[in-house]
Amino acid sequence: MALKLTGEFIAEVEKLRQDCLKVGIDLKLTFDDLQEKTWFYQRGKRNLLKVFQSRVEGIVGDISIFFDDFVAVANCCEKLELLSRSFTQSREQKIALRNATAPSLPLGAILDNLQKHAEGLRAEVGDIKA
Repeated sequence: MALKLTGEFIAEVEKLRQDCLKVGIDLKLTFDDLQEKTWFYQRGKRNLLKVFQSRVEGIVGDISIFFDDFVAVANCCEKLELLSRSFTQSREQKIALRNATAPSLPLGAILDNLQKHAEGLRAEVGDIKA
């Protein structure tokens, strides 16, 4: 189940990337950069960018909950040392994820960072399962 969920995170990031490319959004630009371009105000581009941040925030929220789930699993197993480490790691990962998806970053960097976090989770889940 956890591997499937991380795969869904990765697929959602890729869909968001493809949606941006389909309407001609340059992923090297930040939100502020885009708002300074006249073509930004074309309907398709502007509509996509209006939902871009909310979709990113949704993925970040889902990944953050996933981090917390690791803590919950450790708690259920009564592994107190693991619980303490997992909580600290979860908090650090959520902070890093929020920084890696800040609106001041280029859109492509935000998507790349989201994908790296999702792939990192997938690797961790695979290690736990093994």
